[in-house]
Amino acid sequence: MRSFLAFDVPEPVAIAIARAQGRLAVGRMVPRENLHVTLAFLDDQPDAVLDELSAALAEIALPRFAATPTGFAHFGKARPRLAYLGIAPEPPLLALHQAARKAARRVGITLSHERYVPHVTLARFSGHEGTGALGAVTALAGLPVAVPPFEVFGFGLYGSTLRPEGPRYELLESFPLRG
Repeated sequence: MRSFLAFDVPEPVAIAIARAQGRLAVGRMVPRENLHVTLAFLDDQPDAVLDELSAALAEIALPRFAATPTGFAHFGKARPRLAYLGIAPEPPLLALHQAARKAARRVGITLSHERYVPHVTLARFSGHEGTGALGAVTALAGLPVAVPPFEVFGFGLYGSTLRPEGPRYELLESFPLRG
């Protein structure tokens, strides 16, 4: 099953993010129910490996923390691939990211070596948008961040099913952080 580890964006924050998405006239918007901060993308994994991973993730004993939005940006220099809301890479978030990756590696999952940039994806661009996408994300990046910090109480293991209208995410298991 195609899967990933992430924490959700609470509804009041999702509403604020949706307002920012409204400023993008191009791209495929991420639906509110799919807004999240990815900790690790796991790719396709057999159910048995995901069961082992769940046991390893249940051992993570880290405190709750606040996630702080930092600003709007995009991946892809002259041809944006996606627009996002950055999340400050503060020590508690990075500790959770590292603990999740360590658990995944411990059960034999090979992870990418890309630099971790915590973010909430707002929209994806196909390349057909051309300069419109660059103009839209540049304008968005110039806006003040009207998205409040939010408390992270836990994280989850998600399954992802790709469909023509966009991915469908399913929470497979959740893991609370300590109070």
